[in-house]
Amino acid sequence: MKKSIIFVILTLIAVMCVFVSCGNKECQHQWSSETTPATCLENGKTVNTCTLCGLQQEQITGVATGHNYVKTTLTEPTCSTTGEEAEKCENCGLINEATKNPIPKTNHVYDEVLSTSDPTCEEKGVTVKKCKNCDKTNKVETAALGHKWENKEDVIKQVSCTEDGEVIKYQVCSVCEASTKDQATPETVQKWEHDLIHNESDPDYKDEYLKEVKAATCDTNEIRIYKCINEGCDEIYEREIRNTALGHKFSPGIELTEKSHNATCELPKTTYYKCENDGCTEEKTVTEGNALGHDHSVIMGDEKIPATCLTNEFIVKKCSRCEDRIEVEQENTVLGHLFTEDLGVVSEASCSENEVKNWGCERCDAEQERETENSALNHVYPAGHANAGESAIVKDIVVQPKCNADGYTTQKCMLCNSTDFPNVDINTNRPAHTRDVSDTGTEVLPTCITDGYYAFKCTVCGENDTEPSGKPATGVHGNYTKKGTVHAPTCTEAGYTEYICTLDENCTAIDPASNTRDVVAVIDHEFSGTAEGVIACDECGTKFYDINYAETYVKDSENNDVNEKETPFDEDSSLKVTVTLGKVNDTFTVTTENKTFSKDFASDAENISVIRIRTGYDTTSFTVKVNGNVVAQNLTGESCYYLDIVEIGTVESIEIVATGDDVDATIEIFDAQVNEA
Repeated sequence: MKKSIIFVILTLIAVMCVFVSCGNKECQHQWSSETTPATCLENGKTVNTCTLCGLQQEQITGVATGHNYVKTTLTEPTCSTTGEEAEKCENCGLINEATKNPIPKTNHVYDEVLSTSDPTCEEKGVTVKKCKNCDKTNKVETAALGHKWENKEDVIKQVSCTEDGEVIKYQVCSVCEASTKDQATPETVQKWEHDLIHNESDPDYKDEYLKEVKAATCDTNEIRIYKCINEGCDEIYEREIRNTALGHKFSPGIELTEKSHNATCELPKTTYYKCENDGCTEEKTVTEGNALGHDHSVIMGDEKIPATCLTNEFIVKKCSRCEDRIEVEQENTVLGHLFTEDLGVVSEASCSENEVKNWGCERCDAEQERETENSALNHVYPAGHANAGESAIVKDIVVQPKCNADGYTTQKCMLCNSTDFPNVDINTNRPAHTRDVSDTGTEVLPTCITDGYYAFKCTVCGENDTEPSGKPATGVHGNYTKKGTVHAPTCTEAGYTEYICTLDENCTAIDPASNTRDVVAVIDHEFSGTAEGVIACDECGTKFYDINYAETYVKDSENNDVNEKETPFDEDSSLKVTVTLGKVNDTFTVTTENKTFSKDFASDAENISVIRIRTGYDTTSFTVKVNGNVVAQNLTGESCYYLDIVEIGTVESIEIVATGDDVDATIEIFDAQVNEA
C-alpha cells in the first residue's frame, strides 16, 4: 500500500514537469519510449523522446527495491586454505564487506601410503601418507627398538709368565652388529707366576717339569733342565748335578798319527793324543826337544833383487831344510837419481824469477824441475838485446806538486812493465793554498793547549788551512770526563781511575782529584812464609814475627821485667830477630765467649808499631785487621806473635778476631821496635 502511494505521487510530479518543460506548443510530437526497470538502489523509469524536436519526458515506473542480503559462501574452504562467507544481495550480487568472515580449513584425509620403513636399533620407523584432497604428506614415527648388547673381549697381547697381557672389552649388538670397540680402552692383564718346580722331592713336582737332561762330559757336570709348564712360556731353570763330570782319560790316549810329526825348523817333535772317552774331542800334546831352527845358508843367486835409484839391493837366502826364504838388504847400494837429461824449459826467466827447466833421470822415469841459478833478469836487458847489460828501469810519469802534496816522477821497467819502484825527482816546492778573497775564515777559539786561529777551505784541494788569530792557549784545564789509566788497589793504597781534560782532543792533563774518583778499597795483604819464623806480605813487605823464633827479646825497665831467651834456630838459620818492647799502650783479653777484639785510637797512635798476641791453645787461630785492612791471618795458637805495623803510618783502628773451640788469649799493643839481626 505504501509503495502504491509513493508511485502515484511520483507519477503526478513527472506529468507536471512534462507540461512545464514543453516550450514548443506548435510541435506535433511523435514519441519514442525507453523503459529502465527499478533496481535495488534506483527507481524504474520510462523516458519518452520526441523524434521531431528531441523533447524528453521521463515517467517513474517503479520504486527502488533496496538490497536483499542473504548469507552466502564466497569461497569454499579446503584442507590447505581457509574459505570465506558474507551477506550477498540476491538481486544485484553486492557483497556486504562488513559481514565477511573466514571459514576454517577442513581436516586432511591421509589415506594414501607413500612409503614406510621399519624401526631399527638406533633409528625410528617412519610411515609417510598423502592427503586425498591435496599434496600434503604426513610422517608418522615409530620409536627405535634399542640395541641388544652382548659382551665381547679381544686379546691384544697374550699374557704370559714374563709379560703382562692386554685385552680390550666391548659390546656388540646381536641385531645390528653395532660395536663399542672404538670407544673401549685396552686393559692390562697381570702376568702369571711361573709354574716351575725344579726339586724332585717337592710334593707338587710333576714329571712334565723336566724338559731335558744333558749328560755329563769330561769337563762338565750333568745338567738337568726344568721348564715352566704354563702355555706359551719359555722360562727354564738349569740345575747342575755336582761332581758328575767324567774327567778326561789319557792313558796315554788315542794317538792322532795324522797330526803327530817329527821336529822341523819351526816346531819340536810333537805327538797328539785324543781323550779315550766317547764323544770327547779334547786333545793332549806331548813335545820332545826343541825346533831345529832355519838354516838360511843357500844363496839364491837368480832371485836377487837389484838396487834402484831409491832402494838398496836385496839378496835372497833359502833354508837348507825347508823352502823358507829371507831377503837380506845390502846397505849403501842404492843408486840415487842422475838428473842429466834436459827435458826443456818449463818457465822462462823474468825480471824477478829464475828460469825453470825440467830434468829427467837417466836410470828411471823420475823427473825434477830445477831453477837455473842467477838467471833472473833483475830489470836488466838480457844478452842479445840492443841494450844488453843496461838497466831497463826508466822514468815514466811526472806528477806536479800540489798545495797538499809534493811532486814526483814514477819509474817503470821496460821489460816487465812493473811500476813497483821508488818515486824519484821529488819536488817539494808546493804552491800555497788558494783562498777565496771573499772567505774571511771561521774563527776557532783557543783551548787549554792550542792557540786560536782562523780556518778556511782551499779552493784547489778542498783541504782546510789555518791562519793564527793572535789569541794564545788558555792553559786552563777542565771537564775531566775522559777515562785514562786505571790504578788497581794494593794492600797499602786504594785504587782509582785517572780522568783526563776533554777541552782539547789532544790534551793529556790529568784531573788532580783523580785519586778521589772511582775509588776501589785497599785489598788484603797476601802473606807467605819467606823464612822460618817470619810472615811477609808479597806486595808491600809488611812483616809478622813469631817470638818463639826471636834470638832475644827485651822488655824495658818500665815494665819491670827483663828477659833473655835462647834462640831455637838451627845453626844454619839466617833469621835472627831482636824485639825491644816499649810502653804498653793497652792490654785486652779474648775468650771463647767473646772472640772479637776491636779498638779505635786517637790521632797520636802513630807510635804504635807492634801488636803482641799470646795464647796457649793450638786450636786457636787469629786474623788481624789494621785500619780495616787484613794485615795477618791464620795465626795459630801456642805462640807469641809480634806484628810490625810501622809502615802503615797512623793507626786509627785495630780489630782481632779469634776462631776455634777454645779461645783464651792476651793481646798487647806496644811502642816497640823489631830489628832483624
